[in-house]
Amino acid sequence: SGLGAALRDYCSEFGLLTDIRVTCKTEGSFESVPPAVELCVYRITQEALQNVAKHARVAEADIELIRTDGLLCLTVSDRGPGMQTNRTGTPAGLGLVSIKERTRLVKGTFRIQSRPNQGTVLSVRIPLEKHAPVG
Repeated sequence: SGLGAALRDYCSEFGLLTDIRVTCKTEGSFESVPPAVELCVYRITQEALQNVAKHARVAEADIELIRTDGLLCLTVSDRGPGMQTNRTGTPAGLGLVSIKERTRLVKGTFRIQSRPNQGTVLSVRIPLEKHAPVG
């Protein structure tokens, strides 16, 4: 059924289990996204939504997955209380470490923006041309 459909299904299921309404917007074609990248994006979405459920204390979250010009961009956002960062300016926590490592393994970049009482936005960008088959 593809990455977009899988994410929409997961967001619906997550909402039923947690009472957090998740809006899932997808844009572009995901047909030729390599399986390793698909799995990475799916697992990052799962982890990010678990973080929303555990920490954000919100009734809504947003997922956006866009494919454009050889780039896959995932954004997970909420309007919760925000989060504290450690001395290096990055948030601490095993879930975020996992997201950062998964992103690194597919040659992507990870960014998190959070301010007190302004919510949190997690952004992952994965260049797809680095995953093209050799031959």
